[in-house]
Formats: sequence, structure tokens, C-alpha cells
Amino acid sequence: MTDYQKAYIEQLSEKLKSLGDKIQTLKTMNAVPFSFYRDSFGSTQEITRLLHEMELLQINEMKSEMEKLIAHLSESMDKRETPVNSETKQPDIQEIQTNNVSSPKFDNPPSNGNCEQAKTESAVDIKQLISLNDRYLFQRELFQNDREKMDSFILTINAFDNFDAVEKYIGDNSSWDFEDETVKSFIATLKKGFE
Repeated sequence: MTDYQKAYIEQLSEKLKSLGDKIQTLKTMNAVPFSFYRDSFGSTQEITRLLHEMELLQINEMKSEMEKLIAHLSESMDKRETPVNSETKQPDIQEIQTNNVSSPKFDNPPSNGNCEQAKTESAVDIKQLISLNDRYLFQRELFQNDREKMDSFILTINAFDNFDAVEKYIGDNSSWDFEDETVKSFIATLKKGFE
């Protein structure tokens, strides 16, 4: 239990004791004073506020722990993947279509007709340009926390040889809000791979 939780529990205990004392006093009286209602409503509101703050604190702690766990698991998975070396041939667009590698959000990978300058080998692997923190952010915000969707999308993007084709592909095949800061950041990262 954290110091914050202990402090909230102490405050909650004091408020409950105070309310209990008022009720005990009321039992010995012949009439109920109006101040009892005002004081009791104030105490119950304060109790509710404390409980709500305690709940939010616990939710935030759980969220933080889950993010750490996800980061740890993703790092473990990344370590198990074989690194891409410069001699590894990247699949071309035809191979991507043949293997049905596509993201549901981007369910129309470009054909050679849509991308006249498709390439068979990528100069830069886009995945290598994305930092670990950004990878988790993009995966969560843009790919519904689905790592396979994101990896599939990046594999498709690696098949392009110019950023204009990438922009056209994203515009034609996504429902992203291009004013969103995460989308802007992701597209800026992709652009670096074609500079």
C-alpha cells in the first residue's frame, strides 16, 4: 500500500467516524436538528470524493503496471525476432499480395498498377526508424494495439520507393485523422525513411 493510499484511508476513516459519532448523538436526542442533515450530506459527499480519488489512484497504478508489463513482453518478443540485416531481401508488392499480408485497416495493398515505382529492396527498414516508445504509441493508437497489423503495414510501406506513393496509399486506405498528433508523428517518421 502506498503512502497516498494510506493517507486517503486515514481521511476516510476520520470522516466515517465523524459521521458515526453524529448518528450516535442523534440517537440520544428527542428531535433531529436541521444541521444534522447539512453536516451529514457534507460528510457523505466528502466520503464519496475520497473513495473516488482512491479508485482513480488505484486505476492509474494498475495502468502503469500494465504498461510496464506490455513493454517488458514486447521487448522479450523483439529479442526473439531475428534481426533484419542489410543482405535480407525485402518482399516486393507482388509477394505481399500473394502471402495475404495486410492490415485490416489497410486492406488494399498497392498493386504494381497503383504504385508504378514499386521496389524489390528497401533502402531503409522503416521499423528500424521507430523508437521503442513510439512503436508502442503507434501500435496502440493507430493499429488497435495489434502488433501484427502494424508490422504488416510497415512491411507494405517498405515496398515503396518514394514517400509520395506512401502518402497516397495511406490516404486511400486509412480512416486516420491527419490532424491528429499521433498520425502526424507517425507520417513524419515514415517520411524520414525516404529522405
